[in-house]
Amino acid sequence: MRLFRVFRILKVSKYFSQISVAIKAVKLSGGGFGLAIFSVSLFIILFSSALFFAESTEMYFDTGERVWRYKVDSSLTKYQSIPHTMWSVRPFPRALSSLV
Repeated sequence: MRLFRVFRILKVSKYFSQISVAIKAVKLSGGGFGLAIFSVSLFIILFSSALFFAESTEMYFDTGERVWRYKVDSSLTKYQSIPHTMWSVRPFPRALSSLV
């Protein structure tokens, strides 16, 4: 079993120069990655907040069960809070990027 581990390490060492180039590239473009992650996070937070407040016009808060319900049929809403709404908004940037 240990012999297979040694072979695996030898396989990886063959590509070590390419791995080090990839690591350098990621380190050099760290600011760009940080800005992209910040922008997407900000978009998700703002859009999910807007979606939650837009939906809240059609909802009421049930104080007995401490949940949001629709006014029309009193069923539970999908958006119980802004963090719950973020899970619905999360795939949206990927859908936008496929349109470009």
